[in-house]
Amino acid sequence: MRLYLFFIIVLFFSCKQTNNTANTVKINGHLKDLPDGMLYILNDKQQQIDSTHSDKGQFSFDLPITNNDQYYYVTLEHLDDTKVKRLFHFKTNKKYKGNELFLQYFIAEDGLQINGAIEDFTPKDMRLPDNIRLVHLSEFITGAQNTVMNNIDYDFNQPVNDSAWDILKTLVRKYPSSYYLIHEINKYRNNYSGNQLKELLASFDENIRQCLEAKTISNAIAIKQSNTKTANNTRLQAIDKTLQPVIDATASVNMVILWASWCAPCIAEIPELQKIYTKYQANSKFRMLSVSLDAEEDKWKNALEKHPMPWTQLWLQQALKEYQQEIFQFDNSIPTIIFFNNKGEIIKKYTGANASNTEQYIHLIDTSL
Repeated sequence: MRLYLFFIIVLFFSCKQTNNTANTVKINGHLKDLPDGMLYILNDKQQQIDSTHSDKGQFSFDLPITNNDQYYYVTLEHLDDTKVKRLFHFKTNKKYKGNELFLQYFIAEDGLQINGAIEDFTPKDMRLPDNIRLVHLSEFITGAQNTVMNNIDYDFNQPVNDSAWDILKTLVRKYPSSYYLIHEINKYRNNYSGNQLKELLASFDENIRQCLEAKTISNAIAIKQSNTKTANNTRLQAIDKTLQPVIDATASVNMVILWASWCAPCIAEIPELQKIYTKYQANSKFRMLSVSLDAEEDKWKNALEKHPMPWTQLWLQQALKEYQQEIFQFDNSIPTIIFFNNKGEIIKKYTGANASNTEQYIHLIDTSL
């Protein structure tokens, strides 16, 4: 089975193409069975950045480079002479849930050749207008940057445990000139400590370290290292917009639940958490609070109205996202439940929702109070 990602993620990089001294990126192609018509390249705002006429499947682009320092992650659209629009997907060696994965974007490298046959496809349970076609190419898009992107089957959104960390470091050392890697690391930079980001950044080539993404990572490192945040010295926003501490220094056990409104397992475990709260709510040496990782405050508050939780509810504001790894030793898994002592030191951390964990929580609390 083949899987196609139907989001149009067209990303914009600003890294110098060292082998290109011109002010354009040249892309040529020959696509079998592509009707005559107009072929468009779109940027991250779905704006056309270039267009050309396809004649018997052949085409050529000259993409502009502002200040000679920009790469584009782009997508293609084709409008034939009968007004049928084709949206392109591109072959990779990646898998998603065991299925072959096609992407709707590629890196626009100078001298790129886009060849092969096009094939129409219709996703299951998706009905398209008569004038819209989804197509994929029979051949891989080549080029050094695309080859790396299309062959790295690594989940950058996975928990950053020791094994995943070792794999990521190895990938960066193997592909130190990869724009794809620097972008993905920047995208998930909040999941890493300042020292981890510093180690990764140092492994990239100098050219990559001049990218906008690399500079954003450098700023994140500076913020993380100059303003050390820990669970013990952090205050987060409550429902009434007051700031409340993550750690209660008078409580022997601080139970902190990391969750989000969009996380189904997080919602599913609320009844089990209710049991914990009911059992210990009268004990002044025990404090229980949930911290929402929702990007939007309204989504957090709406979820609380739908799923009431009587214990303390806090929200990790966007301004503090850079520190979530430092504060919670967060590895990007939710739900995560962390037990802290009154000094903000971690007693035990659990990831994932499992009803059988409730007894473990009770045992830990009883032995720590």
